Amino acid sequence: MKDTCITCLAPEQEAPELMGLDEATGCYFRRQPQTPEELEHAIEAVRVSCVAALRYAGNDPAILERLRAKGEKFQCDALYPEGDI
Repeated sequence: MKDTCITCLAPEQEAPELMGLDEATGCYFRRQPQTPEELEHAIEAVRVSCVAALRYAGNDPAILERLRAKGEKFQCDALYPEGDI
């Protein structure tokens, strides 16, 4: 979510090949995962984001289930399109 990142660098440590950091807006995915290993890194980046600044905007049932299993269902736009919990 824009303007929520506190620059903890945790997501960047989990997925350095996927994450970027902008001084004005914080961390962001600079590209989508392309391999199963990168997908796991992306899921972990969402999990460790200390202020829940990263969200999954897709609707892939397998990814949604993996995020649910890690306790991150509230970071899924398909489940919570308004960010409401």
